[in-house]
Amino acid sequence: MDEQYLVRRMKNGDRSAFDSIYEKYHIPILRSAYLICGNRQDAEDVMQDTFVACWLHVRELRKDESFRYWLFRIMAQAARKTAKEHAALVPDEMIQDTADRGQLQQLVSDEYERVLDGYFVENALQALSKQQREVIVLYYYNEMSVKEIANTLQVFEGTVKSRLFTARRQMKSALQRLKKERENA
Repeated sequence: MDEQYLVRRMKNGDRSAFDSIYEKYHIPILRSAYLICGNRQDAEDVMQDTFVACWLHVRELRKDESFRYWLFRIMAQAARKTAKEHAALVPDEMIQDTADRGQLQQLVSDEYERVLDGYFVENALQALSKQQREVIVLYYYNEMSVKEIANTLQVFEGTVKSRLFTARRQMKSALQRLKKERENA
């Protein structure tokens, strides 16, 4: 069913339209929140907050065609709030099951692809700042363009590019360090 049609129905209070939107987006929202927050419980809270806010505020959405970015903006804001409340988070071991690691292999050279198991990626991803983690998650896991991320996070495209550049460099450095640690162990 057409997403814009569902959004229009949802604006008119149609619960089944909301259910369809939820079915379409709950996994990407949960996965993104999980990767940003670092643990499943907080990610589930963020997902719930995101969909509650969606239902309560969908009538405020001006352009139905920008629903996806609006929804991810809500998620990102909720994740930031949760992360501030829980400064020290430990990644959950289920991250490998909930995220496609193959996307992150684009970040590093072929030399490091063979060490990209869940442990290395988790540690490298969690070492990033929340802002860098957001752009990595939206870019690689949700396949948003730089422009779409800028709209979602309400920042300039140059800011997104800068965060992506820095995050890639830091992840590559972290992966190199982890590889050396593994070789020396």
